[in-house]
Amino acid sequence: MLSLIFAFMLSGLAQEKQYPEDRSYRSDERGFFQYAARSAHNTSTYALTFDDGPHLTHTPKLLDILKKYQVKATFFIITERLSPATRPIVQRMIEEGHIVANHGEIHHNSNQISESEFKRNLEIAQLKLHALHEAAGVDFQKLYYRFPYAAYGANSAYHHMNALQSLSQALYGDNCLQFAFWDVDSNDWVPDMSPEDIFQSLKAHELGGRAFTFESYRNASGKLLYRKKAYTVTTPPRGGVILQHDIHEKTLKGTELFLEFAKNNGVKIVELSELEEYRVLRQCSLKSSLF
Repeated sequence: MLSLIFAFMLSGLAQEKQYPEDRSYRSDERGFFQYAARSAHNTSTYALTFDDGPHLTHTPKLLDILKKYQVKATFFIITERLSPATRPIVQRMIEEGHIVANHGEIHHNSNQISESEFKRNLEIAQLKLHALHEAAGVDFQKLYYRFPYAAYGANSAYHHMNALQSLSQALYGDNCLQFAFWDVDSNDWVPDMSPEDIFQSLKAHELGGRAFTFESYRNASGKLLYRKKAYTVTTPPRGGVILQHDIHEKTLKGTELFLEFAKNNGVKIVELSELEEYRVLRQCSLKSSLF
């Protein structure tokens, strides 16, 4: 009996990890770091995630690297990039056991679009993901979404968490769509970032030391540009969700260097759904399309 009670208590705690939570969000509820994967911190456990693909040539090479090291990743894809040429790449992701997740039909800044456009953009992508999994014969239950640019909560007309829940209720009759931020940003998109810089930044979040972020500047013509900027990680999280982008060639080598480091240093790479904050807590079935 005590074991059943304990299991029930743990189940209740796990329910609290569902993001967005089963409640209405206020306009002042914003922020980022409250959604860190703290269960992974100080455990040398990381989940790899890649945004903005699929890329016709880079993504297959990345899949080869992941297969070589026998690790799984989560790909937050832009579904307008699906084509007869890229669709087989996503099918391969699914067939090889990776999570394919929603990054929108179009890479919108969600704070700059209306609620109806936000929900429409998300729904189109979600329905395409269902079709891809159905074609692969795989039950689509890991229903993750990532806000492009991590942009949410700054549109005065509505709160994106409430809109996310509303769409989920319409599609599934439950709060099924989970959003996922990150703990470790490789900043691999910065133009002058090298594969070695990417690896160094990832390693620094495990061991501490030199890492790279970015700074903005304007050139002689006044154009806004970005370049890498070194900093020191003094208190490494030693675990969490890693953000990268499979549309950049340099990310491939940076990832391979990190996976080799992980293999030789007792660092664990797990699937996103294995982290406590991102466990799948509901069995959800698509019921309808609103639009």
